[in-house]
Amino acid sequence: APPQAAPMPPRPAPAHAAPAPAAPAAIGASVNGHLAGKLGELGLTPQQADAVLALSRDVVERVVWEVVPQLAETMIKEEIQRLMKE
Repeated sequence: APPQAAPMPPRPAPAHAAPAPAAPAAIGASVNGHLAGKLGELGLTPQQADAVLALSRDVVERVVWEVVPQLAETMIKEEIQRLMKE
């Protein structure tokens, strides 16, 4: 019989209060540690988990470099328009 996929974990409850911002390095280490644990639970070897983390990091970085400048430009233009109306 083929192996069965692990059941999906329950979704976490939404947070009601935003946590205080943490240092980017601490966030990255925490996220990577959490994801590495999840990947290990899926039965991936440490090398496979490292490869998935590296690929994920690359994809997120590419998306951020595409989205953030456009978002910043839009926000700046809106703020300039708001200030010019005052």
